[in-house]
Amino acid sequence: MKQEILYLEQIVTAQPSGQNLEYVSLSLRAGEILGVTGISESGASVLADVLCGKLCPASGTIYLDGVPVSYRSENEARKLGIYEITHQASVVNGMTAAENLAVLRRFSWKNLLLRRKNIAEMSKQVFEHYGIGCEPHACGSSLTNEQRLEISICRALLCGAKVLVCREAGEGLDRDELIRFAAFLHQLRDEGVSVIVFNSSVFKVLQYADRIAVMRSGMICWERLRKDMTAYGIHQRLRISSMVVSPKERTVPRLYLSLQEISLIDNDIAPFSVDLYTGRASGVLCCGLNGRGIIYRMFSGQGQTEGIAMQDGRMYHLADWRQRHAGEICCMGPRFWEKDVFENLTAAENIVFRSMNRFRERGDVINRRMLRLALRDFAAEMGFDPEGLDVYPRHLSNRMRNQLVLLRVMFAPVGLLVLDYPFYTIDEQIKAELLHCIAVLRARGTAVLWSSNDRSVLQDNCESVTVL
Repeated sequence: MKQEILYLEQIVTAQPSGQNLEYVSLSLRAGEILGVTGISESGASVLADVLCGKLCPASGTIYLDGVPVSYRSENEARKLGIYEITHQASVVNGMTAAENLAVLRRFSWKNLLLRRKNIAEMSKQVFEHYGIGCEPHACGSSLTNEQRLEISICRALLCGAKVLVCREAGEGLDRDELIRFAAFLHQLRDEGVSVIVFNSSVFKVLQYADRIAVMRSGMICWERLRKDMTAYGIHQRLRISSMVVSPKERTVPRLYLSLQEISLIDNDIAPFSVDLYTGRASGVLCCGLNGRGIIYRMFSGQGQTEGIAMQDGRMYHLADWRQRHAGEICCMGPRFWEKDVFENLTAAENIVFRSMNRFRERGDVINRRMLRLALRDFAAEMGFDPEGLDVYPRHLSNRMRNQLVLLRVMFAPVGLLVLDYPFYTIDEQIKAELLHCIAVLRARGTAVLWSSNDRSVLQDNCESVTVL
């Protein structure tokens, strides 16, 4: 196994404004290319600033070759062998390619003037070794963006760089230039150079890196080897696609619950039967106003029910099954967004209230710091401002309050989601967010029972429809 050259342990930043890092740990081995990607305000640029000495962490430790190091400027970082390379490569247009390569090395300006022939020969060897297609005497203004970038990297190596931090490297390059630049980085890796590539382009990171870390909300939320990653998988961690589910990530439907001749005792609607499958939605078309609220009362415990529920070959009375599996059921009735929150709990407490026991460790103790980090990551993933987690619902905007109701459902996916007239008096924004929530839950294997008096809604969103 390759030796670890760089290790960041529990790095935290405390900028008064802007994105901060929260307990970021990261390792880099000798002769490895690590890719770091993330959308805007994910914390990737902040992590790059910490590595390059532009920003000092509030806590945490940086180890270089196993030794704790501390630096407070870019110059101090360079002295330790950490060099930043940007897509705006620093090449002086009025100097030749050879002079640009040697000017920041140990040569003084005097030696640069007196030893031009030796510098040209050294530069030619470097250019030929790395396949940089330019002559030593070529003017800097005539160099391509690819050549400027590669010369800047070679200059850093001549200065003694141990770790290269490449930020948005490859911007402005065409397809062929990107392929050549990726090959250039791979050659450096094979020669033992360690590289960290920060790039918001998933496809560039996939082309460059051996291992990839995905950042979101100031934390590393996912890390895998390049061979275990796909562009779709990374995009799913960057943001949740509103209604798209990858065929590979769909659960195989299986029978979750079979309901036979179920009804409410105090309602005159005839008994009905329906089969519920994991990852699928089954619709119940209720004709007339007296159908509203029937399904909700059946599964929320607000009404006396009759009928049989069969699950895994066992037969239960519906009321008994509902009592046994109360923790697996989530019921959302008409105007659900107005009443499905606890006003005396913060947003974070509302999210975990129903499923607290799922996040308990041995000894009935919760690791509150890790739970909070998971909540912040989850909230950012779902488009909810993480700063609103400590706010009480009455102080949230209408949109965030609506999101909070759905986050309670999605944080710990349930086995059965019961929707009773969910589109009743809601606007298009809430409707879109509810459909997003349903799509995410179905992708995770939740069975959906949906009742409505609108046939078109059920046909558009359900695999099967039963008419009362």
